[in-house]
Amino acid sequence: MTRGILKILKQSKKYNIYLYSRHLNSTINGIIFIREDELPDAINQVDFIITCFSNHIETDNFINEFLLNIQSLRKTIVIDFTTSRIDCVEKFKKTVEIKGGYYIEAPFTGGKLGSNSGQLSIFLHIDEGVNYNKKELMELLKLISKKIYFFEKSTEPTKFKLIYNSWGAYLLYSIKLFNPLQYDFSPKSLEVANTIVCNDGWMSLVCNSKLEQINDQDFDDIHFRVEYMVKDLEYANFSVFHDEVKEINYLLQQYRDCLVTDSGKDYTVIGKYDNL
Repeated sequence: MTRGILKILKQSKKYNIYLYSRHLNSTINGIIFIREDELPDAINQVDFIITCFSNHIETDNFINEFLLNIQSLRKTIVIDFTTSRIDCVEKFKKTVEIKGGYYIEAPFTGGKLGSNSGQLSIFLHIDEGVNYNKKELMELLKLISKKIYFFEKSTEPTKFKLIYNSWGAYLLYSIKLFNPLQYDFSPKSLEVANTIVCNDGWMSLVCNSKLEQINDQDFDDIHFRVEYMVKDLEYANFSVFHDEVKEINYLLQQYRDCLVTDSGKDYTVIGKYDNL
């Protein structure tokens, strides 16, 4: 998803982009790749830092190995797209502000397609005191999004994103339970049943989006890796549900079980049937 965001920003021709990444290489034209030892100098040249870490460990490493060792962020705006734990968001925000920067909490949804087309939905919190470069900040966010939702308090976007992903994970798991394909309909009736669940009723949005991929067993078309869904469920269980909701614990275990045989696959693998 990071690659899609970079593509949109580069195509706008409004920004000089410096990239430090342990996951991407120097094959992206028009983007200046920098080494870790070049990060402090790069900070002095930019108005915005965009972060999107895979997990809270990467966030902690960035804080401990980089942020805490620089002299000042010089009012730089740090836009954090990471879906993280609430305590990590609080730590990141505090560190950025201590170093003289502004922290913008902005987890998003939309997957690979939304990232590549500039159609993300962003869950945003901006402190009332952030006025420096605020217009430019909103212009940047609008370039990559179709909708921006504003939350009143810090950590609320993250809390909602964790609930949102957990809810979506449960809806997706429901396809495994109720998929008409496993209930011995005749071929013509199965087609009718699939048409109904994809177009009529509360389940239609998730079925229209994911049922065909599940029935085709096409789990190599990756929009969101199952590892990331496990990570988000673990964070939700820790930060929001506090390991007290048995349904979330059960759901988390179902997704963890997918990692045994289907690590690296799309998260729709939760709907996989061995007999399909």
